[in-house]
Amino acid sequence: MNTYQIVLFSFFAIISIMVVLDKNVAEYIVLLTKIVKLQFDRYMFMLKYHPKNPITNYIQAQKMNKLALELQREFEQRADS
Repeated sequence: MNTYQIVLFSFFAIISIMVVLDKNVAEYIVLLTKIVKLQFDRYMFMLKYHPKNPITNYIQAQKMNKLALELQREFEQRADS
C-alpha cells in the first residue's frame, strides 16, 4: 500500500470508530450529506433556470415557437370550419 491509501484508510477508520462510539457523529455526517445534496440541487436549479443562461433560453425559445405553431395551426383549422 502506498502512502495515499494508508492515509485514506486511517481517515475512514477513525471516522468509523467515532460513528460507533458516538451517535451524534453519525447524525452530523447524515446532516452534512443532506446539506451538500441541497447545495448541489440549488446550484443545478440556478444553472438550469437562470434567465441569462443562453442554453436554457434557446431551449425555451424552441418550445415556445413549437407551441405557437401548433396554436396557429389549430386556430386556422377552426377558422376554416
